[in-house]
Amino acid sequence: MRYALAASLLVLHAFAAPVSAQTPARNPVVHVEILGADAPRLQKFYGDLFGWAVTLNPAGYGYVPVEPVAPVKLTGGIGPSPQRQPLVVFYVQVADPAAMLKRAVELGGRVVVPPMDVPGGIVVARFADPEGNIVGLVRRPD
Repeated sequence: MRYALAASLLVLHAFAAPVSAQTPARNPVVHVEILGADAPRLQKFYGDLFGWAVTLNPAGYGYVPVEPVAPVKLTGGIGPSPQRQPLVVFYVQVADPAAMLKRAVELGGRVVVPPMDVPGGIVVARFADPEGNIVGLVRRPD
């Protein structure tokens, strides 16, 4: 419960802060990986959860196109973690974070942070996949 409250405060601040017009990042994020001991299980989990089409290479590594389409923009933030431990989270934009959390649990995941409202009409949540990777969900106006 303490973690959820601390995470809520940090996420609330991060998503509520305005994103100003800035020059593009000099070193942009160009690839995201979700790794675990059972790659086929993870590939099925994310394919079923988000409807992602996973294309396997000969080694069994699955590629998924995740680039946002305008007007959605990829943003980033750097700040303190709730438990003073390293943490990297990416957020997937969804229409209904509560429904997506329910589906994640049905597929073998667990809720880490339940849906919470953030100023500006934003809702955020986090789940852990079957391997324990933490992923965020966000509903935002863009």
